[in-house]
Amino acid sequence: VYPALLPLMKKAAKAPKDLAKAGRLGIGWGHSEGESAGLTVDDYLAADGIENVIRALDDFESSKLSNLAFVELNACSGGCVGGTLTVKNPYVARARLKRILRNLPQSPEPEIPEDIGFWTKSVEYEPVFKLGDNFKENLAMMKEINDIAERLPGIDCGACGAPSCKLLAEDIVKGMAKESDCMYVLKALMDEKEQKK
Repeated sequence: VYPALLPLMKKAAKAPKDLAKAGRLGIGWGHSEGESAGLTVDDYLAADGIENVIRALDDFESSKLSNLAFVELNACSGGCVGGTLTVKNPYVARARLKRILRNLPQSPEPEIPEDIGFWTKSVEYEPVFKLGDNFKENLAMMKEINDIAERLPGIDCGACGAPSCKLLAEDIVKGMAKESDCMYVLKALMDEKEQKK
């Protein structure tokens, strides 16, 4: 994706639109708690990394968390700067983002239109972790997920598009992915074919 985007980004950088110009607050959105930093309230929750996000959502569901003005959840560790589309090493990218932020002027208070950012209808519950149609089928699929996850490298690199190896295994069982989507599994398969030649 990046090689295709790079020439377009260079072209856009020559004449940035007003919306593309950002100060410290705007660019700060790239890391965890970046959105929360722009708030004037202290009663917020910010979590990053898929496991922490799931834990936070579980706490919401069981009413352990309440009375928060804002919730910021980033599936990627460290926020977007730690995501799978970050071209540089995520730790190098995070350090670079901190350096950029340190040298930027404080952003002016943004003017937010009154009609933006508010839901006009209620949020409906939608089960996201639905596997089978009954308990027996769910158990069989959970076992299959665990078996596949055991075969995957377990480093949660995200290169396959899933944020963790366990979630890739879930996608495989649901028929939305295959084991060779993991670059380590794919490399092992290619090495095996090469050795047979």
